[in-house]
Amino acid sequence: MKQWIIFLIVPIASYMAIDTIASFSLIVLFDMDWDDGWFKVWAFIYNFFIGAIFFACAPNKNKALALTLAICLCGYDFYLGINTHGNIENFLGTDVIREYYLLTSVIGYAGMIFGVFSAAEAEKDKVKENAAA
Repeated sequence: MKQWIIFLIVPIASYMAIDTIASFSLIVLFDMDWDDGWFKVWAFIYNFFIGAIFFACAPNKNKALALTLAICLCGYDFYLGINTHGNIENFLGTDVIREYYLLTSVIGYAGMIFGVFSAAEAEKDKVKENAAA
């Protein structure tokens, strides 16, 4: 039961925290826009790490569970992006408005799914390496 609670809370909390920090740092401090090319690169990178966190927190390092959570989160984000005007978050007294850009989001979704697959492959290689030793 403890593994399932960790699997459901830690990845989503880390996704929310990293997304908020990325939004604040890149948009407010570096004056980037959500549709900027460098922000797309950053969206791929941080979603890649979130996908790896999904796999690391999955019970018994189950790739199917991590991939299911990643696809559900991507679907939920897509649904909110299509049906709302955007998120407004107040971070340290500054309003951070997150508008939905389809290309940036699709790049982030791809990063998240590649992160799950890459973490699974790394784990498989680690198991093979330990078996050979």
